[in-house]
Amino acid sequence: VAASYRDQSRMVYATNQPPADKPQLVYAATYHPGTAVAREAAPVRVPDGGGVVSGVDIKLVKVEGYSIRVTVNDPGAPGNGAEAYPNLRSRDPQTTPGGGYFGGARQQDGTFLFTEVPPGSYVMTAQRNNRAGSGPSHSASLPIEVRDRNLEGIVLDVKPGADLQGAVLFEPQGACNAGNMTVSLRPPGMNNGAVYGSMPQPAQVGADMRFTLKDVAPGEYSVNVSGAMNRCYVKSVLYGGQSAPAGAFTVGDGGSLDIVMGSYNAQVEVRAVDRD
Repeated sequence: VAASYRDQSRMVYATNQPPADKPQLVYAATYHPGTAVAREAAPVRVPDGGGVVSGVDIKLVKVEGYSIRVTVNDPGAPGNGAEAYPNLRSRDPQTTPGGGYFGGARQQDGTFLFTEVPPGSYVMTAQRNNRAGSGPSHSASLPIEVRDRNLEGIVLDVKPGADLQGAVLFEPQGACNAGNMTVSLRPPGMNNGAVYGSMPQPAQVGADMRFTLKDVAPGEYSVNVSGAMNRCYVKSVLYGGQSAPAGAFTVGDGGSLDIVMGSYNAQVEVRAVDRD
């Protein structure tokens, strides 16, 4: 159960006034029993057959919010009006007050202003899609840390996506079903949730255990492997020959992606006895 409040005079569409030096106290979406962090929410039990559940009172929580001013540098933007607009998302929406997704408002000087952003770890992205329907999309991605002050002078440099070559390896060989495997990318921490903005299309793993992810923009990703793989899991991920901690890696200029699959070989022996 959650409650939220929106003051119509404080929408995300900011004014052209400079942000205040001090943080703003803003109402956050609040979860029962009184927390702005979704992961800390308590479940509400409804009895079988229905009934009245009392005591579910929610007092809206105020949190400190800061502003971020961003410049989007897109020298290759065509003259047909296609533009790259920035968005801000939390690296872990379950721990960010309000869910952790923000849109910026264009200012008179051409910058974009984000307001009422709680402290936390974020990723700032901007993307311009090709309106002609061909060619790569152009995008930019930058990690952002909001701590105890407003942020100025953030610059996103928009670049075209590129193909990412990769391979699937097995430890030990032959332990996994290598047929019908698919590799896809997602933002880190977003394996079970909505993804804002376009992502590379999944790639089919070929008979030679290689794959190509098309039009991958620079940025941070995690890997997902799907298919009938028997008792196997993603053991490790390497990008450009370097291990990717927690399976997350940053795509830059060049580098290939290696996915190492391991097999579940542990056994659990259970013996059931009665209490006596």
